[in-house]
Amino acid sequence: LVEGLRGNSALEKLDLSNNKIGAEGAGFVADLLRGNTALKELHLEGNEMGDEGAGRLVDGLRDNTALEVLYLMGNGIGAEGVGRLVEGLQGNTALKEVHVEARPPGLDQLLDRNARVMSDAIERRQVVFLWCVGLWGDVPVDVRQRMTRHGVWDDELATDELR
Repeated sequence: LVEGLRGNSALEKLDLSNNKIGAEGAGFVADLLRGNTALKELHLEGNEMGDEGAGRLVDGLRDNTALEVLYLMGNGIGAEGVGRLVEGLQGNTALKEVHVEARPPGLDQLLDRNARVMSDAIERRQVVFLWCVGLWGDVPVDVRQRMTRHGVWDDELATDELR
């Protein structure tokens, strides 16, 4: 599949959800993303990638100039994997949304360490990490304020996820 899509110049949305590709498969997807200039939205939910797979994806996303939305829910990505995503995607200017797990263990420490990086990325309209239910009260105040200012946070939303 990766070989077949490597020269893709037309496909803008790809859904590889629930294929159990694991960390190894995430590495193949990273290879695909390295040179792809067409893919805008990628669904990788439920693929059992874990933190290692998240790290492998970052390798392909660093220089990707096309992908705007990435869905990673249901992959067992913990705070370490989210941290690798946050830190590794600082230079990516195309990616606008990364949808990740709701409240992985260790998330509080991750937010403390990376609040400035996340806040700066939001201010530049670079990358916004969107969490599912469970994180509302834990997002640092400065990050929430910037997200509100840019229309990606709504305190009226009680559950579900950010818009």
